Amino acid sequence: MRTWLVTGASKGLGAAISRVALAHGERVALCARNLEIAKDLRDAFPDSASLVTLDLADAGSIGAAVRT
Repeated sequence: MRTWLVTGASKGLGAAISRVALAHGERVALCARNLEIAKDLRDAFPDSASLVTLDLADAGSIGAAVRT
């Protein structure tokens, strides 16, 4: 099992990539500025999905997300 760090996981392509990876048994760090939108995806895969706050415009946020 691999761990994916997916940016923009709250909607669009990021959410679609996350959903497919999770459906195939992978672990996914769902990264987004607004985690409220991604909670349904985390709740659907509680053992393999985690929510991580990430704002790509904030260098400190990037480092914190990778460490998480």
